[in-house]
Amino acid sequence: MPKKSEDINRLFSLKNDIAIVTGGQGVLGSQYVKTLAEAGAKVAIFDISKKINPLVKKLIRNGHKIASYTVDITNRKAVEKAVR
Repeated sequence: MPKKSEDINRLFSLKNDIAIVTGGQGVLGSQYVKTLAEAGAKVAIFDISKKINPLVKKLIRNGHKIASYTVDITNRKAVEKAVR
């Protein structure tokens, strides 16, 4: 019989999904990135900062599919360009 944690992971799996996290290089945003990546999502980070958060670096090193883009989300054209 599967463990409860296995059932929950399967129920909330984001495998093959793509998530965009704005502000994903910050303290709180990087935690969202971690949660989504651990649930199986491919994560795109849109952040005005070019600096990569240490947690995000660690997740990438551990094989999670994460890409970071320097995007000012208050600029509609910049966001449209980033999502293409």
